[in-house]
Amino acid sequence: MKGRPRGPIPPTWISEVKAALPLRETIERLAKVKFDRADGHQAKACCPFHQERTPSFFVNERTGRYRCYGASCGKHGDVIQFIADWHSLTFREAILQARELAGLPTEWDGRAARKPTFVDSNRAMWRQTIPPPPLRSVALKAIPDSVDLPRLGEWVTIEDEQRSRPIRIKPTHVHVYRNEQNYPLCLVLRSPTQKGGKFFVQTGWQAGRWKLIRFPGLRPIYGLEDMPEWCQNRGEKILIVEGETTREAAAKLLPLASTGYLSLTTMGGGNAINRADWQPLVKRLAEDQEVTRRSIAITVWPDADLSYEDQKGHHIDPQFAYFNRVKASLMTFVDRYPSLANSLTFSRVKPPKAVPKGWDIADAMKECWSGQKLLSWISQSTVTRNDPEYPSHSDLTI
Repeated sequence: MKGRPRGPIPPTWISEVKAALPLRETIERLAKVKFDRADGHQAKACCPFHQERTPSFFVNERTGRYRCYGASCGKHGDVIQFIADWHSLTFREAILQARELAGLPTEWDGRAARKPTFVDSNRAMWRQTIPPPPLRSVALKAIPDSVDLPRLGEWVTIEDEQRSRPIRIKPTHVHVYRNEQNYPLCLVLRSPTQKGGKFFVQTGWQAGRWKLIRFPGLRPIYGLEDMPEWCQNRGEKILIVEGETTREAAAKLLPLASTGYLSLTTMGGGNAINRADWQPLVKRLAEDQEVTRRSIAITVWPDADLSYEDQKGHHIDPQFAYFNRVKASLMTFVDRYPSLANSLTFSRVKPPKAVPKGWDIADAMKECWSGQKLLSWISQSTVTRNDPEYPSHSDLTI
C-alpha cells in the first residue's frame, strides 16, 4: 500500500474516515448487502459474514456501528472494524484501506499529516481504481481418519476461541468439504433456529477438538472431490448451484459418470462468493487445457428468488446477481490463464415460474424430479449470451 505512514496514526484520521465513509453505504458497496429499514435509525440485513435467510445483522446509522445477533457470529464494530473484518486486515491496515476508499491522503511523516484534499460528510467519495487487498487461501489440514465426524441428530461441542465459549449444536445437516484427494478438510453444520431460520457453523479439527473456523481468507469449494474423475473423463460441463444441500441433490440427480456434470457450490451463500477459492479448480482446468484443448460449459443455477426494488428504486434481480457474482469471482482466477479464459462459456438456468420463493434443485428432488427431467429443464431453460435475457457487460459488476 503506497504512502504507508511511519509512527502513530494521527487521531484525526479515524474521525475523517468515519465522516467520509457512511457505514451502511460502505457495507452495501463492499459486501453487496441489501438492507431493509428496521426501526428509527436502524437498518437490517442478512449477515455478510455467515449464511442465513432471516436477517440478524443490524446497522445503526446514527451511531455508525453494526452488530450481528446471529448465533456463533457476534461481529460488531464501526466502519473501520468492518473493513478490517471483511478484508482480514489489522486495524492499522484497515485505516489506510478506508482512507484510500474515501480518497483521503494516506501519507504521514511522523510529525504532521497532510490536510485532506476533500471530505464529503454526506456521501463517500469512492476511488474506483483501488483494488481490494488480495485474499489468501486458508490453510486447512486434513481431518484424521481416526476422528469420528459429527452425526445427524447428535450433539457436538465446538470451541469458539475468539469468544472463549463453546457452541453446542445438534445438526440436521452435515456437509463435509473435501480436497481433490477426497480428504475431509472442514465441515459446515446446519440446524434450525427457534424462529424457523437456519443456523450454520463452520468447524474443523484442531488440537484434538472441534473448533469454529471464521475463514478470514478464501473459502474452499464444495464438491471438489469429484474433480479428478471429471477431468479423467474429460468432462466439459460444470453446474454451480446455491448451497451445500442443493449441490448434494444435483450430484445425485445428475451423476458424474452418466451425465458428465461436475456439481459445485461455494461456502457462505451468495454474499460470500467473492471469497470462494476457485484456484484448485482453475489450476487443474488450465493444466488439462494445455493437453485436451476442450471447451468448458459452466452453467449457473440460482435459487428462485424474486426480483425487487432497492431503496433507490433500482430493479434488482437476485438470480442475475448470483450469476454475475459467480462469473466475476471465477474470472478473477481464470484471468491468470489467458488460454483457459477463451475456452469457457457461461450460462444461467431459469427456475420454473410456478415455484415458491427460494426453490432449488433440492426442492426438485423432494418433488420427485428425475435426472432426465432435470437435464431437460436445463436444456430448455438456459439463458446464453445470444439470448435477449443474458445480462449486458454493465450488469456484470458485483
